[in-house]
Amino acid sequence: MKKKLFFLIIVLILIATSYNVQGMGFGGKNEYVTFQPGLEEEFSWILITTSNIARNYSVNIHGDLAEYCTVESGNFLEMIKPNANPDVIVKIKLPDEEPSPGIHVIDVVLKELPTFAEKSQGIYALSGAIPRIHVNVLYEGKYLDNKLNVEDVNTGEIIKPILELHNYGKEEIKDLDVKFEIYDENNNRLKTSNDLEYKNYILESDEEIIIEGELSSAGLDGGSYTIKADISWDGENHLLEKGVRIGNMDVEIINYTHKLQVDKINEFDLEIESKWNGRITDVYGEININGQNVKTANYNLNAWEKIKISGYINTVGMEEGTYNVDATIYYGSESKKESFDVVIEKGKSSFEITSTVLIIMSLAIVVVLLIGLNIFFLMKKEKRNEKGKHKKR
Repeated sequence: MKKKLFFLIIVLILIATSYNVQGMGFGGKNEYVTFQPGLEEEFSWILITTSNIARNYSVNIHGDLAEYCTVESGNFLEMIKPNANPDVIVKIKLPDEEPSPGIHVIDVVLKELPTFAEKSQGIYALSGAIPRIHVNVLYEGKYLDNKLNVEDVNTGEIIKPILELHNYGKEEIKDLDVKFEIYDENNNRLKTSNDLEYKNYILESDEEIIIEGELSSAGLDGGSYTIKADISWDGENHLLEKGVRIGNMDVEIINYTHKLQVDKINEFDLEIESKWNGRITDVYGEININGQNVKTANYNLNAWEKIKISGYINTVGMEEGTYNVDATIYYGSESKKESFDVVIEKGKSSFEITSTVLIIMSLAIVVVLLIGLNIFFLMKKEKRNEKGKHKKR
């Protein structure tokens, strides 16, 4: 026992001493460069140390263009003191032969290395960081990359779709036109906005633009809609779609407790959902059944959030059957009332045994009997052995 306790104490000491406030990061950003034959570029980052002891660090390059990179500051940074924060410099010299088109990612992997003491203990935690270099190899001809984003709004607010366009081709794109439209759930077009700023726009090779459109939600009811960005250029056409919700100050009851048990205090749940694109404070409900009025606690609802609010219904003295429930939700200066039926029924007796419980109980009895028989035969065998020993004496 003493040996085990001593071993446990040693392990705990090793674990405690192995963590020397590890952690690291890098100062700077991920870098982007467009491929040109023989292009040479130099990138630098600051290695941010947070270890409380001097230690070694490694710098390694990974990726499909890693062979064209060299670490000018060295692959091994020796005994860097806390807060020294040295520069990590990587030079890239691209080949004359063009790689396959697309984005090629080069990882600059920075790692803490264990100290001699940590290696001896065998227990340590180290961290690392990975700044990246993105090499963009352009496509032949024209290649338009696009991305559409739009945020939810409330009724009466301006819907602002944001369209990102990047020409990853070697040729310029001419006659670029963009049109934003809003559609309802039945795919009926409701409104159109032409962006005149980018009418007949010329998008140069490797150029990126961001187009911010505007669509008024005035006259539209709260609900779900679709924003479409119709992009045309040089005889080509592309359609992007993104869903958007228009919120109105409303809270809906989407579910409720359907059954209660007679002669007990029951928890009654209302599941509610906000239809507002913003926070609603002090939301609560009132539940009325058979002349009994119950108020829930107050809650805060985030944008479009679903939550469950609860009150407690006392059914003592009530008969089994179907009862009408009036539930009213209060939010801000608004309220909303809904009525529905709830069944009050006899609860299961605490002595009622289901088939599942019966199976479990039977298995438990069998296990206990088997254990008892096993103990009985072991004791009997032990007695025989004792008798045999006495006879030999």
